[in-house]
Amino acid sequence: MHSQNVCTPETILELAEYFGVGVSEESAEFYLLPIVKAAAEIPQDTAAPSYKSKISICKPPDIENIRFLCFKSWWNEDLESADLTFRDNGWQAGGGLGKRYIGLKFDLAQKNFHVQIDSTQQSVKISNMKHVTAKNGSPLQCWDLHVGAKLDILGKTVTLMQASLETSLWIDSHKKKMARLKAELEELVKKYRYRPFVNAIAISKESKLPGGASLRSLIDQISHIIQVLADFRPALAAKYRQRLESAANPAQ
Repeated sequence: MHSQNVCTPETILELAEYFGVGVSEESAEFYLLPIVKAAAEIPQDTAAPSYKSKISICKPPDIENIRFLCFKSWWNEDLESADLTFRDNGWQAGGGLGKRYIGLKFDLAQKNFHVQIDSTQQSVKISNMKHVTAKNGSPLQCWDLHVGAKLDILGKTVTLMQASLETSLWIDSHKKKMARLKAELEELVKKYRYRPFVNAIAISKESKLPGGASLRSLIDQISHIIQVLADFRPALAAKYRQRLESAANPAQ
């Protein structure tokens, strides 16, 4: 049973209707971010009386000690079945299309994955996975995980579709820190170089969905700008490289 001081999926759905945020029951917990932001912006004394206690519950969680980055994905695939099934184009073998869901948790401390795959036929849990890679086969770090990222999980290419509230806030927090560092570096480099950076460096890759910012892209862009700065101010570039290492620390 849910505690009264926990923002349950039912409460989320009620607040979604109140704030006009479109949320399906299936994805309620993973679309809490816009509701939390809306709740934080509205003065509690101006809220409808029946919603005051619910709004006070839905406060941004503490992400200082976050342990896992949590994502969801899903896809449709053919269901294996020896039975004949009547389809629009006649009798065919197989069970038709079925939806498969996957939950992915990345342990920031242990640097491994916990995976749960669910379908209408079975549920499979795999813990302490080390061999989840990027689509190109390279090892993954927390900075590579965001909504829209494509991973290779057990030979299957999986696109991360949703991030939990805590994960979205964690990604957003690190994105803001890195974006400030990048902007500071860009202004500094302008003193020594008049040529603008190409779009691959100047423009950040980011989905509009919660948790969609690519931190890896930001880190790579900042690294490139630091390298440019090193051509003019090597000692200063070294200091900024240390700041980047500090910013790219999951515990920070």
